[in-house]
Amino acid sequence: MIDAVGNELIFNDDGRVTLNLAGEGRTRAIGIIQHNKDGTKAYCKSSKKINRFRATNSWGINNGVYESLNSKDWLHVYTPCGENYWIQKFEAEKVKTYFYFKKGDEQEQGYEKQVFIPLPSFQMVTEAQDGSRI
Repeated sequence: MIDAVGNELIFNDDGRVTLNLAGEGRTRAIGIIQHNKDGTKAYCKSSKKINRFRATNSWGINNGVYESLNSKDWLHVYTPCGENYWIQKFEAEKVKTYFYFKKGDEQEQGYEKQVFIPLPSFQMVTEAQDGSRI
């Protein structure tokens, strides 16, 4: 999937999700899609404290990934210190905001549209939604 400014979002067969930002010249891993026993999907991404958008106390999710999820699918953000945060997309819909981020000057490509969901909207859990341990 290629967006309007040339960023390419790739859903690999093994569940990995990668992003090629136009003008950056490299591929970055941005998460994985897991298929749950109940038929829903979960987009899982690692996030460090530094990745949090402090102005809104939110975590960003690539818009293309977000739009690919159904309303009952899950967003799972996990931190290096073992915290696991979950929210279903239909809940995220109520509190989401959009922002674009760019690299370089105004004439360069490299914009990425992200959906931001406030941390307080997530549930912190110690088990996966299908009952297995995280």
